[in-house]
Amino acid sequence: MPSINDQLFGPLPKQYCQLFYYLSIVSFIFMLIVLMSTIGIGLTKRPPIWFYFQSAMILGVYLFGYLQARLLHTMCVHSL
Repeated sequence: MPSINDQLFGPLPKQYCQLFYYLSIVSFIFMLIVLMSTIGIGLTKRPPIWFYFQSAMILGVYLFGYLQARLLHTMCVHSL
């Protein structure tokens, strides 16, 4: 019978690698949504400069999340 530590903190099966794959897809889609809305607002209105700074920061967060999930998926697949 496995101990409580093994159940809570032990390795997960290989199927859980797909979680990182789906997280990378979601992050990439959100990154595209932010990029398209930034371009759309930038072309139709004349937003202040801080709008572009905020948009770049949000894009950076989603880009980092995408790269992180993709890297973790690659590591997970190749380690099991």
